[in-house]
Amino acid sequence: MQATVFELLKTSDDQCAFIFKRQLSGGNRVFIVSSEEMNVALESGDDSTVYTESPSVIATVAVYEDCVEFNRIANLIQNDPATSVVYAESLELAQDLVHFAFTGERRD
Repeated sequence: MQATVFELLKTSDDQCAFIFKRQLSGGNRVFIVSSEEMNVALESGDDSTVYTESPSVIATVAVYEDCVEFNRIANLIQNDPATSVVYAESLELAQDLVHFAFTGERRD
């Protein structure tokens, strides 16, 4: 059983982020939502930014040490239609994964 976005928000520190991917006719739309933004949306009742899907991928900062795993997750973000939500242990990790997924370059 996978953890839901809500469960991950409750058990994570305030540094995590979620990468959401939507399939559109012109391609994928990928966006990052920080845990802070998610919590504000939940508290305000703004359900336009609240997603309940279970992340299909969970990325911890350990992927920085494992280039193969980092590349695999970035590839899932870019190319796998089944990957719609990725949990990232930090906002910086989410940004790095998305950047690499679409540019093929690591951020400094």
